[in-house]
Amino acid sequence: MILKQVIHYHETNSVEATWVTQEQLPDTEVPEAFGPTTRNEAGEIIPGELIPAHVVPGRIKETVVRCHSYADVQMDMLREDIKQFGGDVAEYESLIKQVEAGIKPPAPPSPEQLREAAKAARAEAVARIKVTTASGKTFDGDEVSQGRMGRAIIGLQATGAPSIAWVLADNTPAAVTLPELVEALVLAGQAQANMWVIA
Repeated sequence: MILKQVIHYHETNSVEATWVTQEQLPDTEVPEAFGPTTRNEAGEIIPGELIPAHVVPGRIKETVVRCHSYADVQMDMLREDIKQFGGDVAEYESLIKQVEAGIKPPAPPSPEQLREAAKAARAEAVARIKVTTASGKTFDGDEVSQGRMGRAIIGLQATGAPSIAWVLADNTPAAVTLPELVEALVLAGQAQANMWVIA
């Protein structure tokens, strides 16, 4: 491949590089022929000039095989691609250094952005809560599971049933008693409370 062009976009301080392949097309033999006829002022047809046979050199056909845009922080990737796909890194080193000199450090996140990121991390942590009761059963302890536990507890208390069918955190079905559900709900609530306050 041939590195056809490297363009520096100043407004974004980025670089676009394009690699092509080149194919020499064959020459074309053009036979002898007359040129187009014309008319004089009297309307008479004037034959065209005789164009002798000649050869039209074949053109070079270029095909774009790779075109990639590099952010200012990706100049090492550009160097490696030039080495891999074709081109002389030294030829573009001054341009690359100019781009690297224009890299601006990212603005620090605002307090609002930090808080939103902390809230998102907290939500992920809550979704992964798992608790293990004294009996050795491990329950999902996310907010949805806590709601299910609460409803199941109310149902067991209302009916006096000794247990309820439950799917544990490892997808194992089990018969779970009222005390086990209460314990799991308390543990899950405590785990969520411990991670709830965001500074």
